[in-house]
Amino acid sequence: MVEQVDVQTTLLPRHIRLWIAQSLAAGYGVEAVCRKLVGLGYDERAGRAEIAEVTAGPGFAAAVEMAKSRDKLALLLDTMAHQFRRCRAANSVPVMDPADPEEFFDSYFYGNRPVIVRGLMAGWAALGKWTPEWLRATYGDVPVEVATGRDADLRFEDNFERHRAVVSLGDFVSAILESSGNDRYLVSKNRMLDRPEFADLMNDFDAPRGFLRAAARAAPGLWLGPTGTTTPLHHDSSNIFFAQVFGSKRIRLVPPFEIGNIYNDRSCYSAVDLESPDLTRFPLLADVAVLDAMVGPGDFLLIPVGWWHTVQALSASISLSFHNFAIDGEPVVWRWRESGAGRRSSRL
Repeated sequence: MVEQVDVQTTLLPRHIRLWIAQSLAAGYGVEAVCRKLVGLGYDERAGRAEIAEVTAGPGFAAAVEMAKSRDKLALLLDTMAHQFRRCRAANSVPVMDPADPEEFFDSYFYGNRPVIVRGLMAGWAALGKWTPEWLRATYGDVPVEVATGRDADLRFEDNFERHRAVVSLGDFVSAILESSGNDRYLVSKNRMLDRPEFADLMNDFDAPRGFLRAAARAAPGLWLGPTGTTTPLHHDSSNIFFAQVFGSKRIRLVPPFEIGNIYNDRSCYSAVDLESPDLTRFPLLADVAVLDAMVGPGDFLLIPVGWWHTVQALSASISLSFHNFAIDGEPVVWRWRESGAGRRSSRL
């Protein structure tokens, strides 16, 4: 006698029920979904009952339309990526020298293209004055907050709060001059220039006329670290004007329309290592356009909103990051829902 199975009591795990809904919304047929369920060892009748319930609900039609819209957008981004890879702009970051504000904003800022800008630090006392040794001699006894223990944590950026430590600036500078690597770094999140003890440093630079708002006088982010510091692949939600004051850095950039190919696995970060790409794990990386920008003392780099980038220090370095662009209206900000980060697919 064949045992009768009560489908109502044969509950499928929640993640399987969610997978069924995602697969159907993505366009996979009922029979293909059922075959996969059976192959995984689940009861076919329970699966068909779940499918019937999912497709009967009023939300399913909306989910199908949303999936179509996402697929259309994803295909458009992929088309833009393929097109961009064929142009000369995919090989290098252009340089503006001398700099013209009108061209900067029309061609690069609003055109969402990175560019290195030179000549804007003329007259800055910081250029030539700011060195790690000078900071140690001038502010060596002042305690600062830094990020430490980064080498032992693959997700040190996500876990920033765990890596906060307070040391004297003199001890920190001595440490970064005597060693290299990514283990310790004074990053913009440490907000050093917001401290009243460092107020005089704000007098050593100014806002380049026509590029940044002078009236804002908001303290920029400051980065101080040894040779070998790295920032993992990520994007920012606003445009950044990155200023290299001392030392040199290599910044690698990936256009925002490659988002479906760089494996955005959480928030604004990707698990991809552009220095040693694992094409077995991340095969879509093979054709991604990667632009290199080498910045040294006196260089600004526009990192446009949405552009993925990594940063590697080629020497001990000091950098500033600005956001107060001289534009009319509100700042340009990409506001996205956390649940919508990255492109997810339901694969059979």
